[in-house]
Amino acid sequence: ALLLDLEAPLAPPKPNKVEPIAPVKQETPAQKVADKDSIDDILAELEAANISTKSKSHDKCKTTPTIPPRPNRNKPRTELSVEVVGPQSVEKQETLADTHLPRCTGCKQGIEGEVNTYLGVDWHEGCFKCTTCKEVLTSDLFFQTKGKPYCKDDYEKLNSQKCAYCNKHINDGVVNALGRTWHKDHFFCSQCGVAFNGDPFHEKDGKFFEYETRAYCELHWHGAKGTLCKGCDKPIEGICVTATGGTRYHPEHFTCHYCKKQLMSTTHKQNGEHYFCLTCNIKLFE
Repeated sequence: ALLLDLEAPLAPPKPNKVEPIAPVKQETPAQKVADKDSIDDILAELEAANISTKSKSHDKCKTTPTIPPRPNRNKPRTELSVEVVGPQSVEKQETLADTHLPRCTGCKQGIEGEVNTYLGVDWHEGCFKCTTCKEVLTSDLFFQTKGKPYCKDDYEKLNSQKCAYCNKHINDGVVNALGRTWHKDHFFCSQCGVAFNGDPFHEKDGKFFEYETRAYCELHWHGAKGTLCKGCDKPIEGICVTATGGTRYHPEHFTCHYCKKQLMSTTHKQNGEHYFCLTCNIKLFE
């Protein structure tokens, strides 16, 4: 079968179709110049586009790649971001919220609103209190000792002296005598109770009228010492007569109780509370 096919007559080749050739247009000199300008413009645009593309590519190569920032593993330290859970949450949140506020010296809490500054530190208005009795103080009436505030009474108790008679604090009118301090009204004669009131009459020759650490007026100072005249009950200054039993007299007041003659310390007799001359004593008692 194959041989038969080979021996079969070949079909004649098909004739090629000849396409008509279009006539070539002849360009005028003006058209050649215009076409040249157009080609030059196109080449210029292509060259510019190529340069721009290269420039962008070059710039892109020069650009440093952006490195993403590392995540911050340390959380920002802010007290306000802490969440408190539990029964103390309200108190804790309040503490965290007032950390930026001025601190009250009294309660140690933050001060919102008006700040009161006394003694160089800040206070809530109701926290400025007397150190001793805790009475709320005002800016126009308080006293201080060693940087601490006090009311008037406690300040005076803390800084005043005590009276030697009543053992109470002396606020004013202090009298210094006998090495102690006294209220004016409590510095008085130990015998009659007459107040000295700080007058200088309780001094004599630079000394107090005192006897056995007690203060006396002049009269009772002499009485305490036994230097009052038995005849006139007045102090004896100068010469005195000492009778039997130690009683003292002014010389002119030591007389016989019966005849009133002046006696001498060696020429008298005592009978009871009275003194007699020798003559009257014989007449009356012998």
